[in-house]
Amino acid sequence: TRRVIAKTLRNINVRMHSNHRATVPVEFNFDEMSTFPISFTTGQPDFNADLTIWTIGKVKPNSAFLPCEMVDKNGFVRVDRNLRVLDSKQLLGFHRNVFCVGDVAATNKQRDSARNGGHKVVAHNIDAYLSGRSEKSMKRYTGPREEYRWGSILGVQDNGLWVFFANGLSLRFPRWYTIRVILPINKDIFIYGGVRTQTDSPEEPKSKSNVLETNLISQTESPQKISKFSINST
Repeated sequence: TRRVIAKTLRNINVRMHSNHRATVPVEFNFDEMSTFPISFTTGQPDFNADLTIWTIGKVKPNSAFLPCEMVDKNGFVRVDRNLRVLDSKQLLGFHRNVFCVGDVAATNKQRDSARNGGHKVVAHNIDAYLSGRSEKSMKRYTGPREEYRWGSILGVQDNGLWVFFANGLSLRFPRWYTIRVILPINKDIFIYGGVRTQTDSPEEPKSKSNVLETNLISQTESPQKISKFSINST
């Protein structure tokens, strides 16, 4: 997979710096793009870019508004196997009516509940709580095994959607099929399938596909041309 993707990038004139490990600036929070030179711990000379987008995975959750007893030392929300928020100051050890799912939930090292059906666990458990059913009826979030590997996706490009599996095999979907079939099905069924429309107001949308919609705003003025551009990942 790595060789195929590297060749694809080189064919579109993307310059790659393999076997480089960038020095992490101590007081830089990686929450914005930078223009300062990049130095490397692996001995290569510094690299100057007009603009650098850092994607090294140093994540700080936006959880400062939560009570300190709800989060761990890294700021992620402490949860139990039912994705219910833990609280060291509570007599029972958790908030009975507060659940958490997604990247901020400290489920495991990968915090992967957002992409492994954690929303279904939370929806079931909230329904069980509101219905007065016993805690034994609640579902547990397990997630994949720790050594599980995800594949990679390139797209949607002019030549379609390119999917790479963890075993190195790949599959390409035509662009028209991706836009007209794959994306609508994923949005309406797998992503927004549990969202119900508001039928009590004539101003609310009737179609499920219109309940949640992302508006993409294009920049009307061309930005200043960038001669060098780096996307840094360690």
